[in-house]
Amino acid sequence: MKYWKYGRIKKRVFVVLALCLLALCIPILLLQFYLTDGIKSNNIADFTIGEPSSDQRILGLGINADNADDGNYILNNSFEPLVYCKNLIINSGDENTMKIEMSDDPQLGEYPNDFFIGSKATVSTIDQDGKRKLKKTGIIHSYLTDQIDEFFLAELPPDLPQNIDWLVIANYTKRVLIGGTDGYILIFDSLSEPVLTSVPSKQMISGIFDLNDELYAIDIAGNLFQLKDDQNWKFLYNASKISLNKKIEISELDSKQKIIKLDEENISDTNKETIKTNIIKWTSAASTQDKDGNWQYMLVGENGHYAFGNSESIYHNQLKEKININAVTANYFGFYLIGDQNYISFTKNGEQFRNIDLSVSTDWQAISSRDSEVLIVGSQGQIAYSQDGLVFQSLNNDDIREISIKHSDQNQTIVFNPNFISCSILSNEQLLLIDDQGLLYHSNDLGKTWKQENISLETEDKSETPEKNKIDLIQYLSTGHLIASDEKGQILFTVLSLSIELDGPLEDGIYQNGDVIQIEQLSEKPIFDMNSKQGEQISGEWYVSNPDQAEIQFSERASGQGRSALKINLDEENKNYTELTGLYTGDVKSFSATDDFVILQEIDPSFKEKMNTESLFSYEFWAKSDQKVEIALSFGNLNIDIEPVKNTIQGDWKKYYGAIILPKNSLAEDKTPCFQINLNGEGNIYFDNICVTSSNLKQSEFQANYPEKSIGGETLRIQFTKIGDDRYPSESWLDSNSSYSFFYQKDTQIELLKQNNLVKSMEYCKSVQANPWLIIDSQANSNELKHLMQYLFGSESETYGELRLEQGAVSRYSDIFDQIYIEITDLNGLLINDSQKESYVNWIINVIKETPEYL
Repeated sequence: MKYWKYGRIKKRVFVVLALCLLALCIPILLLQFYLTDGIKSNNIADFTIGEPSSDQRILGLGINADNADDGNYILNNSFEPLVYCKNLIINSGDENTMKIEMSDDPQLGEYPNDFFIGSKATVSTIDQDGKRKLKKTGIIHSYLTDQIDEFFLAELPPDLPQNIDWLVIANYTKRVLIGGTDGYILIFDSLSEPVLTSVPSKQMISGIFDLNDELYAIDIAGNLFQLKDDQNWKFLYNASKISLNKKIEISELDSKQKIIKLDEENISDTNKETIKTNIIKWTSAASTQDKDGNWQYMLVGENGHYAFGNSESIYHNQLKEKININAVTANYFGFYLIGDQNYISFTKNGEQFRNIDLSVSTDWQAISSRDSEVLIVGSQGQIAYSQDGLVFQSLNNDDIREISIKHSDQNQTIVFNPNFISCSILSNEQLLLIDDQGLLYHSNDLGKTWKQENISLETEDKSETPEKNKIDLIQYLSTGHLIASDEKGQILFTVLSLSIELDGPLEDGIYQNGDVIQIEQLSEKPIFDMNSKQGEQISGEWYVSNPDQAEIQFSERASGQGRSALKINLDEENKNYTELTGLYTGDVKSFSATDDFVILQEIDPSFKEKMNTESLFSYEFWAKSDQKVEIALSFGNLNIDIEPVKNTIQGDWKKYYGAIILPKNSLAEDKTPCFQINLNGEGNIYFDNICVTSSNLKQSEFQANYPEKSIGGETLRIQFTKIGDDRYPSESWLDSNSSYSFFYQKDTQIELLKQNNLVKSMEYCKSVQANPWLIIDSQANSNELKHLMQYLFGSESETYGELRLEQGAVSRYSDIFDQIYIEITDLNGLLINDSQKESYVNWIINVIKETPEYL
């Protein structure tokens, strides 16, 4: 692979590697012609990188340094916020609003409501010449997820029989299954052309669920089937044949069981006296995976019958109420059951049930859940909703009745209280209901108000009025779609959209297909529950005596020490603390009773051996308080107790520093040492940038990790200072005059990242007599690039030139180094095709060329 550089351009000594390194395998000749717009041929030289790509020495150029160790034993030391970035392709819009398909990133609907309100946004476009161009920057004013758009008719298999009623919609990853009468099940992969399957019993499908990534279906007679080879269903057992009050191993089930069939008379009318007592009709099924990763499922039916099982065993029992259970749903809490006579209950294990009484008279008909939210609908227009899965409330109001009366009046049959038969939950406080008239009710404020939505499909003859479809089933899909069936057996779907508005309209033009918006929002704490088991240590976690008294906040922070700081409110009457709680994970640890408020971080195990060789440790931190606070600093979990170092904190931000003596052999083999701060006082106290190092290392000094000890005269690739990386806040390379580490969250996982101040990195290159090689990743924006140029090469009279001087630089770096290399890359794979990569590289070069520092 080849690279290009150009140097000594006009008055500035500057080198650009116009490439996307390693991960972007674009043909070399193509790179030479279209990734170097504006670079004249006499300024281009080439060199190669050693193979394999993991080789840390770059042949003929320099050395890669992937990490820098500042010697700090404290991780997450600056209490930095977590950053959440999104790069979204706009599908359509106008001068105010842009629309993005949720199916491109369904996780958009999982963020808390209003989370991205107030976040920074940059919109770019590709002009007629194929060049990237800034279109708009601003602050997000409106951010609405799961917006319903035009519905489309799904193409169904030509061999599908007529008059099929669809009763169940299930969604697992990108696969959608729709079950109906006569045992038919449609299977869609990403809503592409479906496959028509059927279970051997040829009876109505009442439930579909997954278990350990395997798909199962149950019919009205309780026959359970497993999907084999994507099209064929294998009969496993009949739930009705399992004895009551008996738990049986799946391996012990009678292999000679036969499929049970119900006659038409029994299916159509549950109240007829001819029903046989030994025949149970099964109405619904659900499954869930609990927080420990264990899969469970539940089958429910008439007269209170239910079965609770997992991959190893099944248990059949009957509610003492013996009322019909009409539906079941599940989330990570457990299972929610609804039925006739106002029956609602919750169970975790199929043995203990918690009944939920709403004091209304109805037969509950349908239920839907999404995360912790649960929505229940019934006859007589009754609606119940819970946001946390624990407390339910009735949502009945006059809007429901008015919509029903207005529609039924047109059909000469007045329906005051609709009979609801299906429901679904969307993000952004949206609820959907279907009644047996085929009406769709929509609320965007959790049921405070309702309106009627019409689902119409465009006809080929534009002069005709589109016929309104009567919907009888609706379901939200985790793929960012909404899917429904109508009374004709048609399947309809829409791609839900994200609607975004900035704090001002476009001055010229409209948002259009292909535009890209970059969003960045900061948060003091993780916004998704972390997938960590109890007792699992997360390096960098801070434990505090009472999490209600502690917060990471943006309003107060030490000058030049990042974007946020830790605030502790000591005005608490009850000061008998007996446990510590993790600020980020919520993990609880027992602790010796004390009246002091304690802040504690366990030392990462990788540092333990190094600590054993030291006896004197230096510390420094920034602090402020509005009242006098006494603090004591020490190491804990040792073989012996050591005398803490005491300080008094009072007044505005100030750096405190000192030393802690640690006797030799004081570390216990079976304990994890910790750094501990005890607080005694009142008022509010703030901490920022806590550093504990070996005393023989200067505070905030770091050493880069690379194979050679001396590289004088060569080039050092500074991989440990991130610029334009989507996991880091923009311009985080100048947030602190030292090094710091902080948390980054992806889905439910937490990762500890390190960032080093750019001036420190440049000064380090200077100290080892190496030219710097900087890396710009694919999340950089125009402001960041302009500030980078001013920070490196601008006059001290400019804002970022002055900051460079304050953070330790002697002069601008064009006067210090012979050459500076800039690599343009996409390490996290945000650019999806060669065209985007080409455009991004050319755009960075053009932005740099337009800065005053370039000339």
